[in-house]
Amino acid sequence: MAYNSILDLPDHYRKQAEAKLTASAGTPPVLHKPKPTRTYPDYKAIFEAQCEAAGITLEREIKFHASRKWRLDYLIAGTKIAVEYEGGIRASDRQQSGHLSYTGYLSDVAKYNALAIAGYRLIRIYAEAVKNGIALAWVQEAVSELTARRAIM
Repeated sequence: MAYNSILDLPDHYRKQAEAKLTASAGTPPVLHKPKPTRTYPDYKAIFEAQCEAAGITLEREIKFHASRKWRLDYLIAGTKIAVEYEGGIRASDRQQSGHLSYTGYLSDVAKYNALAIAGYRLIRIYAEAVKNGIALAWVQEAVSELTARRAIM
């Protein structure tokens, strides 16, 4: 018996034929929605804008060590107050990278110790502190305290 169409086949054969057709290259693949990528605000830019609005001048990417390639994220102009932005510490991150790895942490410790030895004060900031305005308050307090010390001397 000849079959003119897939519909003429008995049920069990028709189902097999439909499955083969669906799996064939002629059928467009089922596209899955890509997971949306999360974007985060640029908190370094926000911090820079906060400081500018408060009248605090920041110098960016300042090399402070003679033999190492270390750079400060920020140096408050006319002072030895360094500001380091600690990025990549979101709780949702599955992998530890950069500064949160063991070697990254040890490198940061060496850098921060070299800063202290060279006479710098270090303010470490992070996204939540920038978002809440706490980072700016820390910097303002450090500048005020330094200005008061200079007035006494």
